[in-house]
Amino acid sequence: AVVMLLFVGSTSAGRFNETSAYQTCVTTPASCRSLSLNSNSLSGTLPSELGTLTGLTSLRLFYNQLTGTLPSELGALTRLTHMNLYGNSLSGALPSELGT
Repeated sequence: AVVMLLFVGSTSAGRFNETSAYQTCVTTPASCRSLSLNSNSLSGTLPSELGTLTGLTSLRLFYNQLTGTLPSELGALTRLTHMNLYGNSLSGALPSELGT
């Protein structure tokens, strides 16, 4: 369900090959390396299921309309080296699980 939620809308500047990335994320979520859905008017809170994409090294969701806090499940993204979330209305502290 998370993948369907995350892939709603158009992608920014062709940075994301929708067909191959969608197939990879659906069939083997741990193989997703980069998720770039910036400037897509995504709204709501970040789903905790993002934590299942354990192969992510890059998460770019900037310039959307995301709200709420970061789910602690993001701490499972131990390979994550880049996370860009600016331009949203997120609040609260970073989960302690991030960066451990």
